[in-house]
Amino acid sequence: MKICFDRMKQAMRYLCAMAILAVVTGGCTTVDDSLGLNFVPDGSRPAFAVDTVYNIDAYLTQTDKIPSNNLGVTFLGNTLSDIYGRTTASALIQYVPGSFTDDENRFGPNPTADSILFNLYVNSYTGDSTVALNYHIYEVNKPIVMDSTYYVDFPAEEVIEPTPLFSFSHKAGEHFIITLKASDSEPGKEFMQRLADAPASVYDADTAFLNKFNGFYIAPVASDLSVNAALSDISLEDSYMTLYTHFHDTETDKDSVVSLSYYFDDGTYSYNTSISCVEHDYTGRAQIEPFLNDTLPSDSPVSTAYVQTLAGVTTYLRFGDQFRSDVEALRAKHGEGFENASMVINQARLVVEMEEPQPPLTWTEAMNKAPNRFGMFFNYTELENIPDYYYQYEQQEGGTLVYDGYLNRSNYYYQMDITTYIQRMVSGWEPGHTAQQQTVYLTPDVSLTYTFGQVALRSPAEGDGQMKLILTYTLMK
Repeated sequence: MKICFDRMKQAMRYLCAMAILAVVTGGCTTVDDSLGLNFVPDGSRPAFAVDTVYNIDAYLTQTDKIPSNNLGVTFLGNTLSDIYGRTTASALIQYVPGSFTDDENRFGPNPTADSILFNLYVNSYTGDSTVALNYHIYEVNKPIVMDSTYYVDFPAEEVIEPTPLFSFSHKAGEHFIITLKASDSEPGKEFMQRLADAPASVYDADTAFLNKFNGFYIAPVASDLSVNAALSDISLEDSYMTLYTHFHDTETDKDSVVSLSYYFDDGTYSYNTSISCVEHDYTGRAQIEPFLNDTLPSDSPVSTAYVQTLAGVTTYLRFGDQFRSDVEALRAKHGEGFENASMVINQARLVVEMEEPQPPLTWTEAMNKAPNRFGMFFNYTELENIPDYYYQYEQQEGGTLVYDGYLNRSNYYYQMDITTYIQRMVSGWEPGHTAQQQTVYLTPDVSLTYTFGQVALRSPAEGDGQMKLILTYTLMK
C-alpha cells in the first residue's frame, strides 16, 4: 500500500512540474518592448530610433573678460607657438606681514634694510625650462579693492610706478628664489627702507598695511616677449618674501640682524588680492588670426577648431538652419503619419574628434597637452552654463554629471551628453514654445581654466571627422 502511495505522489509531482513548465513556456516572447502596445491602435504607436546628425558649424572666439583674481595661483612667463601665437603671463600680487620675533622692538632702533628674498613656489610649468627670461618687479601705487572682480586683461600699467624696483632672470624649471640686495638699485633700496621704517600702526592690521603697501606687479621685460621660454604656475599659499635688516645694538656695540617674512597667500581669511594677467597674441597665426571672433551666420565656419586654457581661443558652435532641417527631416524616415509628430529626445551625445597631430608630435603628447574635459556655456564671460553642464552641482555635491565631457584617450574624441539642451531646442521649434539659444561656447572645463592646455579639433564641413550629434529619440503622433 505504501509503495502504491509513493508512486502516486511521484506521479502528482511530475504532472505539477509539467504544468508549470507549460505555463512558463507559453508565457515567453521574443519581443521585450511590447508591454501595453497591443492596446495602442496601429496608427497611434510611437516610433523609436537612433540617428546621427551633422551640420554643426564651428567658429573661433576669444575673450579677455574671464575673472582672474584670487585664484590661489598665479602665472609668470612667455611662450611662442606656430599655431597659438604668443602667450605672456604676469602677476599683480599683494602681501601681508607675518609676526615679528620681538613684537615690542620689531626691526629695532634705526634699522637699515639690507636685502629682500623672494620665494615663489612653482607648482608646474609648460615650455622650455632651459631658456631664461628676464623680469621686472614694479611697485603698485594705487589701492586694489579686495572684493572687486578683475579679469585677465587687467591694465596693470595704470596702477604701477613707471620705474621697476628690481630686475631678475629665471628659468621655469626652478622655483623663483631670488635674493635682491639694497645696493642693486636705488628704487629697491628706498622701498626696503620704507618697509623697515613703517610705524607699528601699519603692521598692526593687514588692512592698514595694504593701504600703505599696495603690492607688486611682476612681468617679463618687453624686450623678452620674442623669447620662447616657458610659463610657470605659482602657488601663492606656498610663496613668501623675507626682508633682512640690521641695527646697531649700543649695549653690545654689535650689529643685530632682524628679518620678517611677508606672505602672498590670497586665501579665504586673507585681505590681500592677486590678479593673474594673461595676454594672447595670435598675430600672423594663419590657423587662428583670420577667423578669430568671426561668428556670425554669414561668416565661414572653420575646418579645424581650437580650445585653449588660460582664457585663450575657444570654439563657438552654432546649431543653425541646416542642422534644424536635418533633425526635422528625421520624421519623414518613419513613414506616413509622423510628419508632424512630437519629438522626444531620449539622449543627445555630441562627439568632437581631436585633429590628428602633426609629426614629431605624437597622439600621446597631443592628448597630454589637451584639456582633459570640456565645458559648454551660453555665455562664457558670465559662466552661464547649458543645463546639462551643471558644474556648480559637481563643485558643491561631488560626483560626475551625466554630461561627461571627458577626453576618450582610446579613441581621441570628446563626448558631451547635452540631452536637455537639445530637447529644449527641438521643443522651441514648435509654435507657441520659447526658442532655445542655438549657439554655445565649447571651452575647457571650468576647473581647468587656469591650467596649461590646448587642443585642435576636427570640424570639416563634410566627410570624416565632422562634429556629430548622436540622437536617440521617440516620435509621438
